[in-house]
Amino acid sequence: MASALIIGAGPAGSVAGLLLSRAGWSVTLVEQSRFPREKVCGECLSNLGAAVLARLGLSHPSAVRLDKASIHAMSGASVAVDLPAPMWGLSRAVMDQWLLTEAAACGAAVCQPARCESLESISSGQASDCPPGVLARVRDLITNEVREIVADVALLADGKGALLPRLPPLTGDLGIKSHWRNVKGPRDTIELFGLKGHYAGLAAIENDRWNLAMNVPAARVRSFKGDLNAMWASIVRENASLKDRMSDSERIGEWLASPLPRFAVRSDWPAGIIPIGNAA
Repeated sequence: MASALIIGAGPAGSVAGLLLSRAGWSVTLVEQSRFPREKVCGECLSNLGAAVLARLGLSHPSAVRLDKASIHAMSGASVAVDLPAPMWGLSRAVMDQWLLTEAAACGAAVCQPARCESLESISSGQASDCPPGVLARVRDLITNEVREIVADVALLADGKGALLPRLPPLTGDLGIKSHWRNVKGPRDTIELFGLKGHYAGLAAIENDRWNLAMNVPAARVRSFKGDLNAMWASIVRENASLKDRMSDSERIGEWLASPLPRFAVRSDWPAGIIPIGNAA
């Protein structure tokens, strides 16, 4: 039986694990985070992504259908269009857990929380007791036990490429998100709001909530000494449409922030190690 080791159980990793398990492969998924977990993300699934899931026979009953898009400039001008095909709003906490559960139901073995600390190509000449393929050293983050896993191929779905010798450079921007309720905006529309040197996006997700996601220059965050509430009070005044949408709203949960990397295309991957998702 062919075997695959998948590093990272986000959407790319879990869908790959589901596909290979259905095809009869022996699959091991390694994920360092506990699910469900929130993640800095726009939390909108494109029509292309939805089509991939549909081909797998997957759809989530809580996903919010988004049929329209609108852009609001700081000047007050706005434009609205019908999307050529629907997008879907669904939080990463729900989607990632859902897809990983589907992969496990198809037979994928899940190591979680566990961290892959090294990954290398091997050949019969390197280790007499190892067949050609890949060798990973994986640490169980509960017991601290380290074990070696050998597989025919490794799919690297670790997002920011933490296992790469050359990490993607940062952009100088932060991704910042939070969940809200009682937003005035329509629940069938993904909206973008122009700000001073950056923008914010707003879209409905499950349980009558909205996801607010922004790219914010790190310099702006520093100017408020990391006080995201104070920064948000400044941001919301820059766009009248955004101010109107959020006038009666309430933030639920914490602000989440993450540096935004700039991903580049690579072609020099070791034998047997295949990048997927953002790692590609």
